[in-house]
Amino acid sequence: MFIRHSLPTALATVAAFLAAAVSAEPTPPSVEDYARADPGALGVKPVPARKDPKTGFVIAGKNPTNLVPRLTEIAGRSIADLEDDMRPGGLSTAGFLGKGERLLDVLAADNRYVVDERGLTHQELARPLLILGAVAVKHAVRNPGRSPTTAGSSGSGPPSPRSSCARPSRTAPGPTARSRPRTSAPARSWPTPSWCRT
Repeated sequence: MFIRHSLPTALATVAAFLAAAVSAEPTPPSVEDYARADPGALGVKPVPARKDPKTGFVIAGKNPTNLVPRLTEIAGRSIADLEDDMRPGGLSTAGFLGKGERLLDVLAADNRYVVDERGLTHQELARPLLILGAVAVKHAVRNPGRSPTTAGSSGSGPPSPRSSCARPSRTAPGPTARSRPRTSAPARSWPTPSWCRT
């Protein structure tokens, strides 16, 4: 008799508890879609196109590929200085140019592919990267110490921006750094990211 009367009560209690537990579950945060984001709304301002009077190169504009190999400098720096900084052991251990590569050859090949073959501009390629950077900064400012996550992720992602505040040595030991000491460029002071300033 006791079981007959208490079983429905127990089932009703369990059902009420489960309903409360389901409704108390936090709703996942809304996912923002930045595919068609307005860069200006995120603080990204386009660089106005201007022609360098010395080289004829249109900075932040579209340039013919045949102009690139004739450049003697970029942004006021000689091609030789830029190549020194970009080689392994220059401004990075691995480098941005191979030991035998020429910067102008790489830039001309890149321009040929992007502009001539694909019909795009470098500004069109840069737009999503600039938006990505602005979104990362937006989330770092809004949620300091927590990295933004992608839709459906568990939140375990890359380390938070604050974990990158400790600056690694620019001459960290590596295969190139041990074999070739860096002597071509003076030491530079890098700016501290805003989220590291407390």
